[in-house]
This record gives sequence, C-alpha cells and structure tokens, in this order.
Amino acid sequence: MSMARLFPLLPFRADETHWSWAARMAAFHIRGPIGTFLRDLGLDPFVLSIGDPDEVARLCATAGQDPGPVLRNTLMRHTSRSWRLGEEILIDSLCPQRDLRFCPACLAEDDAIAMAVGQDIAIHRRERLIWRLKPVRSCPTHRLPLIRRDGPGGADGKGVFADSVPENTARLQDLAGCAAPCPGSPLQTYIADRIAERPGPVWLDSLPLEQSIRVTELLGTAMEFGPYAAFDDLSVQDQMLQPLVAGSTPPKGWRESAAHCRSFRPGLTPSVLPAASKTGELSGRCSTNSTIPHRAARSAESSKSNSRALVES
Repeated sequence: MSMARLFPLLPFRADETHWSWAARMAAFHIRGPIGTFLRDLGLDPFVLSIGDPDEVARLCATAGQDPGPVLRNTLMRHTSRSWRLGEEILIDSLCPQRDLRFCPACLAEDDAIAMAVGQDIAIHRRERLIWRLKPVRSCPTHRLPLIRRDGPGGADGKGVFADSVPENTARLQDLAGCAAPCPGSPLQTYIADRIAERPGPVWLDSLPLEQSIRVTELLGTAMEFGPYAAFDDLSVQDQMLQPLVAGSTPPKGWRESAAHCRSFRPGLTPSVLPAASKTGELSGRCSTNSTIPHRAARSAESSKSNSRALVES
C-alpha cells in the first residue's frame, strides 16, 4: 500500500491511545490486523507499539492527521522500566503494558455506533488512555469497574482488543448490567483531570504525576485508616476510599506529614511511631522519582521535540 493512498482519514479520537487509533485504521483500510497494515506502510509495529515519537509522526503524516493530539496520548518508552506521557514519567507498575482494561458499557456504545453506520465493530472499539493507568479502577463515564484481561500477544489480531475481548455487544451489555456501581476515587478523578490539563490542588500539581499518586496513596491511607496501614494491603474497595491529599505546600519528613494528615483528620494522632517511620520512610517513599524535576522546572524542556524520548532495551 502506497503511503499517499491512505484515504479517507479516520480521525483520531481525543480520549484514545495511539495504538487504538492505528488498530482502528487497520480495520478500516484493510479489514485486517494492525501488524500487516503498518508493515504495508513501511512502519515497524514494535517501534510504534512502544510509542516512538518519530514513528507516530510518520503514521500521522501518512493518514493526514495532526500529530499533536496523538503524541499527547502516546505512552513513550523512556527506559526499560518507565514510560513518558507528555511531561510525566511513569514507572511500569503504574501503566503495565501487558494489562488490557476496558469498560463494557463504553465498548457496547462503540459497537452501537458501528452497527448504526454498518461498519465492523473493530473500526469503532477504542482503548481509552485513562484505562491504561492502574490507579484508575472504574470508568469515569459509566461508574463501572474496569475489567482486566491479558493484552493481545502481538500485532496479528484485528482491532485494538483483538481476541482479548471476544464478547459481542449483547454480552458486553450483560456485563455492564451485572456490574456493581463503582463511583471511583478522588485520586482517579485527579489523574483524569491532570491528563486533561485541568488544574487541581496546588501542591499535587507542583509534583510529577507519579509522586502525586504515591503521596496520595501513602498519606491518604494514613488519613483514612491510621498511620500503620499499608496501601498495598488494603482491599480494592478500601483503596478507593482514600481522600485526595490537598494543600498548598508539601510536608517534609514524618512529623510534618503527620501534622499534614491531622490538618485533614484532627483525630489522627499516632502515639508511637514505627522505627522505619522515625527515619523518614514515609517521606522517602513519597519520592520514588526524586530526580524528576517539578512541572514548573520542566516547562522549558516540554517545548523541545518529543523525539528525545529514546528507546532503551
């Protein structure tokens, strides 16, 4: 397939991932798998899958799509264990690449659009960017828990979900109808707002996104369940109950962190501190990426080309 013949344009949707858009174009233009589609265009499926900005830009040029919105929604390989999303650096555990998550109600709506225009559902089923972030556990639109599956093993399946979501529209509607409501957490609302570039609490906005997530998990757990509770030991339901840690300035060390907690929950007054906490473990664990500068310090860097996101194997 000649690059000049990629017509008509299947527009990129502002809430989807770059890989979702590429898979939908494959279903639209060749009614086949994304791997075949990309190779026919002279693009490398693996390089595109890890978000190489130059490869993404080439796909956009071929399709006649403005690359800006696509690159903003592209998780780019930063190191062997981290990814870049715009200005943010996220470790693997926050956006596991082997996980595929979806809202059955969203996909059922995608299917309904496909059927209304008489097209293959693979052209319209799209993966929302917000689903890729592990702290987001429910659909912000339908308030249903996201369903997790193993992602497709390669680029040979049709559509972004391929065989990982074999359910038809009726079955997706059943899954949505049987699911218990899941309103989501303040943290996931903050993440969605942050990705959409909507302002949030001053302190959290001043931190890299990963640190904002860690701070909220640690201090939010202490505020809701006491100073000795560990976030990873909580049930999913309890993790969703955490309050969002607001405030205008960050706390420093355990004593300041405890005082910060008490400013939101006056009754939280630990009388005995664990040995690890006395040495500042709480504060230290809030800084898992302490070498990443704050957003304000990175504003100049953000204006540089996205091609700086290098692939490290």
